[in-house]
Amino acid sequence: MVFVGFAAIMFSLSLVQKLVKVRKINNLEIQYVHRQETKEFINNYFEKKNIEIEDVTFEVQIIENERIYRNTFTIDLPRLLTYADVIDDLSMYPNIREVRLVAVND
Repeated sequence: MVFVGFAAIMFSLSLVQKLVKVRKINNLEIQYVHRQETKEFINNYFEKKNIEIEDVTFEVQIIENERIYRNTFTIDLPRLLTYADVIDDLSMYPNIREVRLVAVND
């Protein structure tokens, strides 16, 4: 009887694990110069690609008299778009110095 109950619970848990997909949360970190122009480009890109911004943090560093802006976005990508595509597209813009994916630790 105990074995049947254990088997039923294990079967139920494996079924739930297959049905419920838990997304890994990644943040996209973008370092850039020329704040206004580049922010406009990033926002237009996200809008054009239907990328939803869930959260954003902002930081500024001054290195050799140049302001380096860093935004860290928590974003929700459409199904057919990958982080690699987004990083590749954004890295082509001349004002963007660095784009990287940062995994969020649970």
